[in-house]
Amino acid sequence: MNQAVSEWPTFYPPNTPPADAVITFGTAFRLVTNDPPLREDFCSTYEESPKRHFPDTQSYRLACGTSHFAELKDIQKKRNLFPKLRSKKIAEGQLHSSLGVMLPTFEPSHFTVWYRYLKSSRCI
Repeated sequence: MNQAVSEWPTFYPPNTPPADAVITFGTAFRLVTNDPPLREDFCSTYEESPKRHFPDTQSYRLACGTSHFAELKDIQKKRNLFPKLRSKKIAEGQLHSSLGVMLPTFEPSHFTVWYRYLKSSRCI
């Protein structure tokens, strides 16, 4: 018997990812712990803290995605702004269409990626 697997993780709420998100592409920078980065370095905010309270559906929807930056200077600025982030490394990579979808969010060059379901995910 062939059981279909959802394209998106089961913790995504309805209408996630957002309809206006576009297929992933381009260079992305992310703060990571491991060098080289591991899958768990790309967990969503929700996966990192599943018991965290999100004030509304929009906040929860965004927390189901993973933060990235398009510009190195912007992620460097973010890392330097918060003491607990200063020990993180900056990973650079190329996003390709099979990974998921993305949408500009929050500040300049910041965007959120909603990754497709990965059976090998070790985030939760």
